Amino acid sequence: MAGLLAGKAAMTKFLSKLADEDESKNFSWTGVATSPFFDWGLDHGVFGIDLAKRTVRMVDSGTEKVSASSLRFVGEAVVAVLRKEEETKNRMVEVVEFTVCQNQVVALVEEAAGCKLVREEGVPTGQELEKAAEDKLAKGDYGGAFFDALLAWNFKDGGVHAVPEGELDNELLGLKARDVRDVVREYVKEREGK
Repeated sequence: MAGLLAGKAAMTKFLSKLADEDESKNFSWTGVATSPFFDWGLDHGVFGIDLAKRTVRMVDSGTEKVSASSLRFVGEAVVAVLRKEEETKNRMVEVVEFTVCQNQVVALVEEAAGCKLVREEGVPTGQELEKAAEDKLAKGDYGGAFFDALLAWNFKDGGVHAVPEGELDNELLGLKARDVRDVVREYVKEREGK
């Protein structure tokens, strides 16, 4: 995953340097770390679910926790950062709407859609997904590498990448998270007209 995020890390370092060197103090920056976009991620396989086909690619046990934020929550976070410019300038803020595991998301999608998702056969393990991502990255296939790396990063057993509660800036920004069940119901309703 580090190779895929190298550009982001370089840009953060560059912006920090600009802010440090700006004698007029007119330049500042704020990065908003949101963890995966939940609804966008459901649309693009980041959670292993294909709602249209009623299938799921389960990674390992499906119990590894991942932090996530809906696009609506991300928008609210950006607005909040703009309102709290002094408190958030020249740093990354970490916001998360909820923390879930793949099994939980699958169960909520099944509940909202009123169906069972079929588990795909022969799904690579988290380690195999990481290796596939590295191979694709070495060949310049950044798109393919991204999704394999993201699935492995989020759900590989023992990954432990959920953001700890104590590292969040939700309270500073006055953000109120919605219940993941409500977000999933809204998502299914929008996609299927239910």
